[in-house]
Amino acid sequence: MTAKLPESGTLAADTPQYRSDAYDFVAAAVNFTVEKLPRRRHVSARELLDGAREFAEREYGAVAPLVLNEWGIYTAHDVGFLVYRMIRHGILAADEKDDPQDFEIDYSFSQEPLDFSGEIPKIR
Repeated sequence: MTAKLPESGTLAADTPQYRSDAYDFVAAAVNFTVEKLPRRRHVSARELLDGAREFAEREYGAVAPLVLNEWGIYTAHDVGFLVYRMIRHGILAADEKDDPQDFEIDYSFSQEPLDFSGEIPKIR
């Protein structure tokens, strides 16, 4: 379960397209990604996105994309928006090479796209 940031409610109040859980998730995904490294260092947008996907899959399994969507996270842009919002509020840090445009890429939070086009089996 993702820990709650004390500031997530305040941040979410100013951005109704994102639930407070989205901020909590991204902060936890940053920690997860950094902790996986052999030594602590800054991570790139792509590394963070890959780490966030892995973290979501570990936490929520096959329904991870649905959970993220429920919180307002659909694209890499959403993660970047949340990251830079937390940077502006002193929760996360950036280095001089970072740019919000680094998150403007086509990225899927699912290894395999979920297919809901089939018929739902009936339970007897």
